[in-house]
Formats: sequence, structure tokens, C-alpha cells
Amino acid sequence: RILTLSPPHEISMKSLLHLSGAAALTLALAAPLSAQLEPGSEVTSLGPVGGNAISAAINPDDPDEILVVSLPKGILRSTDGGVTFGLSNYGSGIGTDVRELIPSPADTATLFARAGNRVYTSTDFGASWTDTGLVGLYSTLKSLAVASNGSDLLALDAFNVYHSPDGGATWNTVLQVVPFGGTVLGAVAYAPSNASVAYMEAGNDGLYRSDNGGANFVLTTAALPGGVDGMLVSDSDPDTVFFGSNFNGLRVTDNGGGTVSPVPGAPTGNGQWLVSEPDGSLWYATLQDLHHSTDGGTTWTSVIAGLHPLTPIPAALALAPDGTRYLCAESNSLFADQTGGGLYRMPAGPPSSWDHIAFLASPIPVAAIPVPGGQRVVGFGNGIYTADPGEDLASTALFLFDT
Repeated sequence: RILTLSPPHEISMKSLLHLSGAAALTLALAAPLSAQLEPGSEVTSLGPVGGNAISAAINPDDPDEILVVSLPKGILRSTDGGVTFGLSNYGSGIGTDVRELIPSPADTATLFARAGNRVYTSTDFGASWTDTGLVGLYSTLKSLAVASNGSDLLALDAFNVYHSPDGGATWNTVLQVVPFGGTVLGAVAYAPSNASVAYMEAGNDGLYRSDNGGANFVLTTAALPGGVDGMLVSDSDPDTVFFGSNFNGLRVTDNGGGTVSPVPGAPTGNGQWLVSEPDGSLWYATLQDLHHSTDGGTTWTSVIAGLHPLTPIPAALALAPDGTRYLCAESNSLFADQTGGGLYRMPAGPPSSWDHIAFLASPIPVAAIPVPGGQRVVGFGNGIYTADPGEDLASTALFLFDT
């Protein structure tokens, strides 16, 4: 907990006194207003308190409109490209238990949301939502996929796969496994280039494939020992599918599930998700790293510059129409303060550095006490940030048990 008292400048930091939270608060309240914030100075919002983001959608018709799922607040909306966000759940007809937003490939204004054991749809980019009527038999849906035609949908819980041929108007259970019998369903995905082809992974049981939009599935001969964490169907080839994993590295099938092989030289570690960009480059997230490949997975580069020193857990990646990348991240802090999680941004083009733009951290016990020279000091839940006037805040070496 931090406090400095000195002549007025702007919101500040450096010249620190280590104080207890109570002492800092007492002194802050006792300080004259001129020592706390200079009249006419501008205050920059660091985003809603929270520190995590798990899913995002960017409006193709208005890239400044961004929807982000931040637990436990639900959907938060920005209309200025992520500079500011609303502080409460956005959109009527939906609660805060949202886990994923999926834009329809067929209609720029249509979104689908996975929340609890239900699926919701919006035709006005999240302003209002309609419950599609699906009620999963188990408490949480684990995965949701939307075909390129915008009509075929697939959702699954741990033991059941549900298909809708009409955008969620009706649902059918198309595959079931024995509950708690050893098989647990994991993820489902459509082929972007062929709405008829879909895949569903069932852990050690292997890979299922559908060739009729998800109306039924057939178990392939592909073996997936250790299960799958992250699955991606190639944008251009419906028979090529990549699979992340916790202990078996990155694997691929190029024959629609006939065989699965390791990807030589691919990153190892706890897989999280895979995403492809329009130019065919790939992103692969592991628990504490983010990797990029421009050659179909033959070589990979770690891209974590700009992320918090306590490397956050990559939760999802959303792409804007102009190629700007938005990374949703969850905290990897040893404490429950969510430091480092939030929303990061990277411009289009070759991978560069991530810019932490929203949901910075929670809580912020003390901030904004002026010091000579104008340096700024902000104390987050388990760290101290500092910057000279006009520069962005950067983390210092004081973290964890130092603060």
C-alpha cells in the first residue's frame, strides 16, 4: 500500500512510503485537495474494476463497438474502441453468467452467446437477447459452434451434443455418452469452408466427424490420447484439424480424422485455444505463453511482449475487420486480485507488442498522490506501477510479497 505527499503536480508515483492500507487511507483523506489532484488535470480511466476478460466480439459494421465478457459482471460494452467501457451488464434479456460470444459468419449484426446451460441469440449486436430454448441436461455448456451458413449450430455439455438446423429455433440431441462412464465431451467446431463438416472431440475416445452440418456424428479412427485442449479446423481445408493438449503437444490431422500426428517443433504446455487469421497464420495459446506461426505450424514464435510480468492466462482472441487483435486474458496471480488479466490490443501486421487497454487490475488500494517532477505511482493489489508524465504506466520490480 503506497502513499506520497508533496506539492501538487499530476497523478503521480515514485518517492514512496510503505504504509498499511488504513494508514494510507487516513493520510490520503487528511491531505489537502491540492495535494491529491491538480485542478483542471485529466483523469484516465483504467476500465471497470475486475481484471479479467474471457471472450470478445468486435462489430464488423462499427469496429469501435466492442463487447467483452468479464466475470462476474457479464457483457461490458465499449463504443470508442476500448478506451472506455460501461460498468454494468449490457443487453436486455440475458444475465451475467455468459462464458462466450460468437459472431454469426452470415450476418454482421447477429451474435450467439453461451451462458450456463443455455444458448442466446441477438440480432442487434448484443443490445437485446433471446433465449433459444435449449436447456442442457447438465449445468454448463462447454462449447458452442456456428456454421458458416449462420443456421447450423452445435452445443455440448459433458455428455450430450445438441444440434440446431435453424439458428437456434429448434434443437435436437444428436449424440450422447454414458454420464460419468469415463468419456467426457470436450469441444465442437465447424469447418469454415464447408458448413456441412463439423468435428467433436471426446477425449480418449477420439474424434467424431459430421458431414451433414451436425445432424449426426461418426467416430473416426483418429486417436487423441490425453484429450484435447483447443481445436481448430483449417480455414481452407475441411480435412485439416489442429488439436492442442496438456501433455501431448500440438497435433494435426490432414485427412479428416483418419490419422493424427504430432506437429514437429510445436510449442508444448497446457493448451488453451487455437485461432487462425485471414492470411492463414496461426495463434496457439498455452497456459502462460502465446505462440504465432506464419507457415502452417512448421515454426512458431512466442509473442508475449507487453503482457503483465505475471504472465496472464490467454482466454480468447478476437479479430477486428482491419486485422487488429484483441486478447482476452485472466490473471495468473498467486492472489485473488486478478492482476494482469484484462483486455490487450495489438495492431494488424506482423506480431508486435500487446497493449493493456482495459480491466487492468483489482483492487487499486492507493493511487494519485503528486510528487515533485510529476512521476506517477499507482499501487495495485500485488504490485506497483510507475511512469513519467505523458508515458504509459509500467510495472516495477515490486510485486507479490513486496506490496
